[in-house]
Amino acid sequence: MDIVQLGWRAVAFAGHPLNPDKADHQSIVNDAFRISGGLKGSIFGGVNYDTAVTYMEQKNTSNTNDILVKNLQLALRGFGAKADDPGGCTAAETANFTTGAGNAALGCYFFNPFTNGVQTSAVNGAANPFFNAAVANDPQVVQWLYGNYTNVLTNQILVLDAVFSGETGLELSGGPVAWAAGGQYRYNREIRKYGALFNADENPCPDRPACADETGPLQFFGSNTDRDDDANVKAIFGELQVPVTDALNINLAIRHEEFQGNIGSTTNPKIAVKWQVADFLALRGSASTTFRAPGPGLTGSGCNNGVRVLGSAYRAFQSCGNPNLKPEEADTFNIGAIVEVNGFSATVDYFNFKFKDEIIEESGSRLYATMFPNGTNVNCNQPAYASLQARFTFAGACGAANVARLRSFVVNGPNTDTSGIEARAQYAWDGWFEGSWAVGGELTYLIEYKRGAIPLLEDPGITIAPAEDRAGLSDVLNDFFSYPQMKANGFATFNRGPFMFRWQLRYAEGTSPAFGSPFFITVPDASATTVPAAGTACPTNACGGRRLEAVGKSDDYWQHDLIGRWEAPWDTTITVSVQNLFDEDPPYVPSPYNYDLTQGNPLGRVFEIGFQKRF
Repeated sequence: MDIVQLGWRAVAFAGHPLNPDKADHQSIVNDAFRISGGLKGSIFGGVNYDTAVTYMEQKNTSNTNDILVKNLQLALRGFGAKADDPGGCTAAETANFTTGAGNAALGCYFFNPFTNGVQTSAVNGAANPFFNAAVANDPQVVQWLYGNYTNVLTNQILVLDAVFSGETGLELSGGPVAWAAGGQYRYNREIRKYGALFNADENPCPDRPACADETGPLQFFGSNTDRDDDANVKAIFGELQVPVTDALNINLAIRHEEFQGNIGSTTNPKIAVKWQVADFLALRGSASTTFRAPGPGLTGSGCNNGVRVLGSAYRAFQSCGNPNLKPEEADTFNIGAIVEVNGFSATVDYFNFKFKDEIIEESGSRLYATMFPNGTNVNCNQPAYASLQARFTFAGACGAANVARLRSFVVNGPNTDTSGIEARAQYAWDGWFEGSWAVGGELTYLIEYKRGAIPLLEDPGITIAPAEDRAGLSDVLNDFFSYPQMKANGFATFNRGPFMFRWQLRYAEGTSPAFGSPFFITVPDASATTVPAAGTACPTNACGGRRLEAVGKSDDYWQHDLIGRWEAPWDTTITVSVQNLFDEDPPYVPSPYNYDLTQGNPLGRVFEIGFQKRF
């Protein structure tokens, strides 16, 4: 049979029969606009004002296909129809799908789920030696299995700002002490409108109007309900610029914010200091507290239905809000130095962030691994794991193989400490080819990303994830994070008259699988001559000319780009670029796309030309 999903996948290597490239075609359209305006000037006593109003809206429209469970069930029983014959094989003609299975005269056809109906692999074009044309699927029958739907996500943001500033009248040796004060109002609205086949209010079940386990009508994707969430924040703030001496400057600031609902309020101070030790050297540092409130919808009790990889198979997954969610807080500080000598400039900074009550979602893979350690069922029906077992819906008895759905919640996680070093350097000079040149680079080195142990929301006695340091690790298959230990960018620029040419390099260090995740790839091995007995698994990691090789640290990622810009007449700028100059593929990383989608670029060499006209 084809690749498993829960038990198997209906199409897989066969590909979509009506599309020339055999791929499923989807479309995603993003539309956005921004309107901003403001007034600024001076009023009595040398007080300046600066006001602004900004409205932004972004709309994401995605059109997607998925196999309908009801149609697949009917087709497996011989009651499939053709997409170009919508009136075929009706319930009336087949006594409610009990007679006439496979009767072409009624427009009824079987769907063959086995690979002997696949002539060639849509993945690599390999011919199938077991193909039997007599049992091949009709492309129109396969098309009939699919349903199409459109989801629309709209984000709206309104921001009102007012800032007043001036001088206090207090004069220090470094200059006058200046002040600023103001307020801000932010309104955020998120509207989710789902197509009928993805909408749990319209189609909660695969083949009936009501059921106990509302998984929706789609085989792979889940379902959700329409939502309209909003939130607003009111803030006031003040700031003092204190030039103690010509060499020492201190900035003091404080901000108070009040949030909609029962989230509460917060007051966060900040201090920043810069000391010009010498003409070429300055030291700087800052310390502050920060506060992040839960986004719209996270504090509700509703759930989003989707799929996750659990136990090497895609399974239904619910992500639920949490009415008791608290804001996330952090203490931050950094210290660094600035060097400037002739055409050379450089900065280096150490940063440290300490998060408390970090807003996270419980990891589905860790919930599953805690309930079924090493794939065993030893925790089933154990009183100590009752609250965790209640998160699962089973197709039968409690067991790793019977998981039909898992529920997780957005929670306040443990304390998280992260620190690292950021550095930047540039050297600029004039002369060669009668132009100006600059070379430089910047890097970030992540020293640590330590997160404490995560307990189950309703039972702190159950630890679902141990304490860990995520620096240099990634998991873009289940938990969707990637933290390369080192990232860097480099550049070289040449300017002459209206022309600019720039080479730039992007680098990200490879990462290792998180949690000691047992990811493997299959590689040829002529020495693996063991052949397992019929109906049994390979007793080792090498059998039948192949072996499993553990995936360790991924390769480093490099990308080279070339950019040219011409400041043309009539206030026009023309830009030409070649991205990913050497047409390199991103390194392999275990993920749905076989690369780290947070770091790599799958597009290959890309040519781009842009025009900008200023009025």
